[in-house]
Amino acid sequence: MQEMVTYRFARYITVQPDKRSRPLEPTEAALDYVWRWMQSHLAILDAFDGQSRLARLSEEQDQFGRLQAAVAHALVGNDTVRRPGPTFDLFTWVNSGGVVMDDLFSRIGAFDPEAERLAIGPVSPSDLSERFIISKTHLKRIFDKAALLGNMGWERSPGRGAVWLSKAFIREYWDYQAEKFALIDRAFEATFPAKAEVATPVLSQRAAALT
Repeated sequence: MQEMVTYRFARYITVQPDKRSRPLEPTEAALDYVWRWMQSHLAILDAFDGQSRLARLSEEQDQFGRLQAAVAHALVGNDTVRRPGPTFDLFTWVNSGGVVMDDLFSRIGAFDPEAERLAIGPVSPSDLSERFIISKTHLKRIFDKAALLGNMGWERSPGRGAVWLSKAFIREYWDYQAEKFALIDRAFEATFPAKAEVATPVLSQRAAALT
């Protein structure tokens, strides 16, 4: 919590209810990031099934607080999201480790889900360290531990050649993303009930003609 205050994602409320408590509130920057996070996930869900969740949220922005709370409770209370697997947990335990993992998986193109390993091409630890503000020491430690688990490695010597990810590691990430999006979808449906469809004049005339 103190880090959130330090990095200005949270601040202490000016008017304190009493001397024993110091309530916090999110800053504008934090709310903006959460809003963008929600928009991006709804846009991805819309791309899957052609619905218009993102447009609905934009139309009814006053419901964002209810949606965010529902999504947060669903994610925090779900074991698949909280503990997808040992290699996934290894990356997310370290600051910026999660975005490094996302970068690795973003390099995957078409692949055989039954293959034991999947090559994702060359990976530069120095580049990742600089881009995601994570020390080379921490990054090397993560990669080494993932290699000991048998879920990540190099085609040649460590740090050289194409990197491969194991089928087990891919499944951890796959299951996490699938469960996360399913929970967001359910929370959205509960927050934004389906609108009643209004019959068009043409359909109304046809109905009258049939009766």
